[in-house]
Amino acid sequence: MLKFHKMHSLGNDFVIIDSRYQTIPVDISGLEPLVADRNFGVGCDQLILLDSSDVADCKMKIFNANGSQASACGNATRCVVEYIGKPSVKIEVPDRVISAEKKGDGKIRVDMGHYSLKSQDIPLSNELTAPQVEIFDHIGFAINVGNPHFIIFTGDVDVFPLDDVGPRIENHYYFPKKVNVSVVEVVDNANIKIRTWERGCGETKACGTGACASAVVSHIFKGLGHDIAVKTTHGNLDIEVKESHVIMTGDANSVFYGFFDPMYFRAQMK
Repeated sequence: MLKFHKMHSLGNDFVIIDSRYQTIPVDISGLEPLVADRNFGVGCDQLILLDSSDVADCKMKIFNANGSQASACGNATRCVVEYIGKPSVKIEVPDRVISAEKKGDGKIRVDMGHYSLKSQDIPLSNELTAPQVEIFDHIGFAINVGNPHFIIFTGDVDVFPLDDVGPRIENHYYFPKKVNVSVVEVVDNANIKIRTWERGCGETKACGTGACASAVVSHIFKGLGHDIAVKTTHGNLDIEVKESHVIMTGDANSVFYGFFDPMYFRAQMK
């Protein structure tokens, strides 16, 4: 049996498996969609696997609901910090070490690291020059904040057809590693509203890196301030845009813990 913790931030939910303190009895590769299934599994947007690290408190691997792997997840990062329970935590992800601290009000402040608007970092196909790109009559901005995002500004995020536009842009050949898609409504100089279509998951109730990417692009290309409150479907994230990196502050919540038999899911694959 394998112990897991179910956690969420702003409704963006995760199944966290900590392999530092338990032996994983079978290879769980390929089981992610079954564990993530909300009817036949535990249910989550992403499965998070923690492992030991030589440079941080832990190493974090992020698997989307369809089994693909992501390189960054802001909401999952805060949940891992809450799970570890220390005042300050360092987390190793594929291309960086993320530093985080728990504030007096219980919220978690995370330095997500550098962002990039360069085509090769996003990445974009060779024929394009970042950051402004037009796809399907939508002009948006491509940015990498640990994973690739495409930001579209709109007058009303609530009526934008994200369930149609999101998957088409996610899988467009312009983005060889696919892309997350956020639509952004500017409220004023310090507030925006967003919805995000996450690659490998679909629309989620919140997206931490989507909030970071949207705030950076709003600051640079729409003239908003350095401190931006980002309203997601189920709550707010506070984003600080620095000269070369971005900081995110928000909550994280434990829901429950339990055990599942990975051999059951392995049997379902046969």
